[in-house]
Amino acid sequence: MKAFVTGATGFIGSHLTGALLDAGYDVACLTRSRSSTERLKPLNVELVRGDVQDVDSLKSAFRGADVVFHLAGLTSSLDNAAMYRVNAAGAGNVAAACAAQPNPPTLVAVSSLAAAGPALEDRPRIETDPVYQTSEYGRSKRAGELAAAKFAAQAPISIARPPIVFGEGDNNMLGMYRPIKWLGVSPTPWHIERRMSMIHAADLSDGLIAVAERGRRVSPDGLEADEQSNGVYFLAAEKQPTYAEWGRLIAQSLGRRRFFSLRAPEFVLWGAAGLADAWAFIRRRRGSSISTKCARRPPALGLAPVIAPDMNLALK
Repeated sequence: MKAFVTGATGFIGSHLTGALLDAGYDVACLTRSRSSTERLKPLNVELVRGDVQDVDSLKSAFRGADVVFHLAGLTSSLDNAAMYRVNAAGAGNVAAACAAQPNPPTLVAVSSLAAAGPALEDRPRIETDPVYQTSEYGRSKRAGELAAAKFAAQAPISIARPPIVFGEGDNNMLGMYRPIKWLGVSPTPWHIERRMSMIHAADLSDGLIAVAERGRRVSPDGLEADEQSNGVYFLAAEKQPTYAEWGRLIAQSLGRRRFFSLRAPEFVLWGAAGLADAWAFIRRRRGSSISTKCARRPPALGLAPVIAPDMNLALK
């Protein structure tokens, strides 16, 4: 089996690429001319030049692929138009390139919880709940889902919506790790006890492979015509920690004996994060070493993916 991965040079994509190799797949990865391939150097993969904004490059890249995992995207941008070009039009281009193959590969389009929106009630969100987005990123990812689903009659397509993803090599969560590492403090908002939907990158990778191999597909009529399509999956941990609970788990993974949760307004939390960054600079410690240690899966969280049409998604 040959798998093709877009976004393989990123944090989640590199985890997925390694999992595919472990599962016995031959793997090819899409790379742009300016992409760093450092994460992929230790792996035995084929690197193919192309861009999700160039559908012709995708058509030639996908030849012979049995499954395509589409992860490439922008999580933030000062230019909203650029986010839509990549997250929305890019997803449509990937689906169009899959549909153009003589034997269309299965496409697993990796979207985001943000495309569905946070829980509306005091209960976990499920796939059949109405979708609504609260951010431009979420709206761009939802547009990408709809763009890809237009080709559901021509290629087998499934959509995965992961929540917060953490793991080795992730630098985005260092703002939470550093105060715990250096100060023994987990800053948490004082106004509400929010719960977070999360999954470890390794568990997400296993879940995406399971969706490709055994998952249902989006209806040939498309996503808008069948909003309760069984081809859409939430992949998340079974437990949803609060900020305070998550901080405690990080402290335990770091061996921090003294730890307390600091409840404060958001502007104070930003200040604490800045202080931790300054202390890390003074200590001249590399952030990556913190990320690697903190990113280990805390066993108490039970981060096992569940592949089921009615799987609960955590409150957010």
